[in-house]
Amino acid sequence: MRKIKRKGSAQRRKLFPAFVIGYSNSEPPPAGFLAAWFTQTFEEQLDISFPTANGTTTFDAFIHHRNAKIDTQCSADIASTWHERLEWIHTSVAEIYPPKTSKLHGQDQILHLARLARGLTELTDGTAYDLGTGTYVNPSDWMTQPLNGFHLLDHVRIEQVDRPDEGRVWFHTRGLGKFGFEEIETYKSVGLSAQPAIETLEIIAEAIILQGDPLRTGDSIEIPITGQTAEIIRYRTDPTYGVQLNLREVVWS
Repeated sequence: MRKIKRKGSAQRRKLFPAFVIGYSNSEPPPAGFLAAWFTQTFEEQLDISFPTANGTTTFDAFIHHRNAKIDTQCSADIASTWHERLEWIHTSVAEIYPPKTSKLHGQDQILHLARLARGLTELTDGTAYDLGTGTYVNPSDWMTQPLNGFHLLDHVRIEQVDRPDEGRVWFHTRGLGKFGFEEIETYKSVGLSAQPAIETLEIIAEAIILQGDPLRTGDSIEIPITGQTAEIIRYRTDPTYGVQLNLREVVWS
C-alpha cells in the first residue's frame, strides 16, 4: 500500500475549465443529445439540470456525486480568446468545468469530465483541449482512450525535457492540477535511462490521487514496488508552457 504522510491543509484552487472543445457548427448539440450519447456509450444515465428556465446551452451534467458544469456555446469573446491561444480553426467553443467546491477531485470525477469532453468532441466533430496536459484530442483520438475506466495516463502526462546546459534531464507531470494538486518533478543526470524516473513519477502521481491529500515540502512517500522512499524537497513555479505550473520537486534513492 502506498502511504503519504501529509502536513498542512488543502489549499483552494482557482477554478479553470478542465476541457475546452472547439467546433465550427453554427449550433451546439442539445443537452439531450449529449445525455443520450453518454447513456448509450457508458451505460449510465446522465442527468441534465438547467440553472435557469430560459437557458439551453448552460447546464449541469451529473451522475450521483459526479457533476460537471457545461457551457456548449460560449460568448464570442471567449471563443475568440481560445481561437487565438490555441491557434485552431474552430469558431465556436464549449467549456467543461469541475463542480465549484473546495474539495479535491477524485478519479471518478475526472473520468466523468473526460467522458463529457469525448461526447462533445464526437457530437460536434470538433477538437477537445485538455488544459491540464496541454493536449489536443480529435474524435479519432478517443478511439485509443475509450474511457471505460480510470487509467492514470488518460489524464496525466509525464514530460521529459533535456537540459544539456545543466547536464541533466527534467521530468515532470502535467495533469495533476485537474485533481487539485501541484504537479511533481524530478531531475536525473544525462545518460541515465529515462524509464525508471517516468515509472516512479507515475506511481507517485497515482498515490497522490488515491490518497487525496496535497503534498507539502518535507512530506515523504513510500514506493513499495521498488522499496524506496521519496521526499518532497521544494516548491516552485515554472512558466515553460506559457501558463504557470505549480511544482513540487521529489527525490528518491
